[in-house]
Amino acid sequence: MRRQFWHCAVCRDYGTLRVGVLLLTFGTADTGADVPAYLAHVRGGPVSPELIAEFQRRLECIGGSPLTRITHEQADCLQRTLNESAKEVSYSVRAGMLHAPPFIRDVL
Repeated sequence: MRRQFWHCAVCRDYGTLRVGVLLLTFGTADTGADVPAYLAHVRGGPVSPELIAEFQRRLECIGGSPLTRITHEQADCLQRTLNESAKEVSYSVRAGMLHAPPFIRDVL
């Protein structure tokens, strides 16, 4: 039997309940310059120059990745929506990525 554990950490500060929400994603290289570090992180080690060049070429074809920007926009929108509908609760929503900045460990 698998058990799921949920941890909720809240803090009451002057009558306002504060709740943190963390959106998680794998992350992506935003620009061609980010590709070597991103691929090394994903693959767990060195990456061939050919693979880096091909990934950079494809990223350039689409004008860079919009995924990080979209993820941050989603976090901002979720925070606004939660705070507009909440009474005596203050939500802080952040996005953390597994393979690219901002890394999960850095936004906790």
